[in-house]
Amino acid sequence: MRGIAFLEESATRKSPRYESETKCCVGAVCLTLAAIHLVVPPASLLAQEPALAGASGLIRESASVTERDSLELAVLPSGPLFRASDLVYAGLFFGSLAAIRPFDELDEALSPDRLPSGAPRTFASVGDVAGNGLVDYAASGAVFLTGKLIGDRRIARLGVRSLEALLVADLLVTPFKVGVGRMRPGGQGAHTDADEFVPLSFATGYNSFPSGHTAHMFAIASTLSREFRYEAPWVPFVAYPIATLVGASRVVGQKHWVTDVVAGAAVGLFAGHFIGRLHGEEFIGLRVTPVVSAGRDGVYVGARVALP
Repeated sequence: MRGIAFLEESATRKSPRYESETKCCVGAVCLTLAAIHLVVPPASLLAQEPALAGASGLIRESASVTERDSLELAVLPSGPLFRASDLVYAGLFFGSLAAIRPFDELDEALSPDRLPSGAPRTFASVGDVAGNGLVDYAASGAVFLTGKLIGDRRIARLGVRSLEALLVADLLVTPFKVGVGRMRPGGQGAHTDADEFVPLSFATGYNSFPSGHTAHMFAIASTLSREFRYEAPWVPFVAYPIATLVGASRVVGQKHWVTDVVAGAAVGLFAGHFIGRLHGEEFIGLRVTPVVSAGRDGVYVGARVALP
């Protein structure tokens, strides 16, 4: 009984060292997930997330710890951020880059000699809107704001993660656009060579590789597919074909070569899946998440187990 009393006293005593370690850990998580934690406080994530805190999950909390006074590490990555499957995306990307010179004639054969007219021109203009950075960021921000206004946490989360996936895609695409300096199919107002480069050029006609519009669309498609992979498994069969059509429209409209589109798709796929892993969504079978609460009346350490 004395040992039990000692443990209870230790559990309710505030340790400065523990609080310091807890604050350091929370700070590291907030820095890593800055975008999501600025708009979705970690302390409220556990209490308001029905998908994780409902009947499918097991949550134990100390009744004496209030939401205002507690620090909760509710969502952590449940596995490594980089997987062996990422080698497929890297292979598609760098394989497309390496194939530019040996397969330049194929790239040129698949690219139209002139801008289309009629229905093909209308199809080509689809990619000018869908996949456009301003449109995609504005749409994702609108999804987030809509979720906040109507009180739907799921929609708000979808908007934030779409924004994050777009940002990751742009961080990967932009250096290669400038560094590779590949000329666009219509870079000089006429059909050009697929293997013509001006590296480190900031000119608009020399930033063909990879396709940023395609990367954006596949980043959004992979984010949607992950978010609704259980309750709406048909989403990938709609989202990915739409993203593919946008990529095809960039070729038809003489904005990109086929290899640019393939590389952009690889970037977008990686970006969407990477953001999912960053938020601890990559799990098989049971998901076990550590939960730490430090409050005015004591400290609670536990775990949450959720079914996929």
